[in-house]
Amino acid sequence: MISKSAKIHNNVIFAGDFNATHTSWNNSKNNPRGMQLNKSFNENNHIIIAPTSATRIDCRTNAHNIYDFATFKNIPFPATTTVFHELSSDHLPCLLDIDLNIKP
Repeated sequence: MISKSAKIHNNVIFAGDFNATHTSWNNSKNNPRGMQLNKSFNENNHIIIAPTSATRIDCRTNAHNIYDFATFKNIPFPATTTVFHELSSDHLPCLLDIDLNIKP
């Protein structure tokens, strides 16, 4: 999907739960899916926007991972992420804030 989209569109934002870990989006370890995604992001010139704290905490193992993040391709605006620790779920909500520099 990433490669296909990169061929069709010049400006792309992907955001969501990728269910993958990689050090490129602030995890301590890589898994096979994370390595595959990271390779595709790099090959298609995507910039990764990821939080620095976990977006999923496994209740059984207490593992903290970042599964939720965004990637930008040719998006000229700065962005940040914020994780909210307010729900009782193992998945924490994550806000992607894109500064469009729109003045009132």
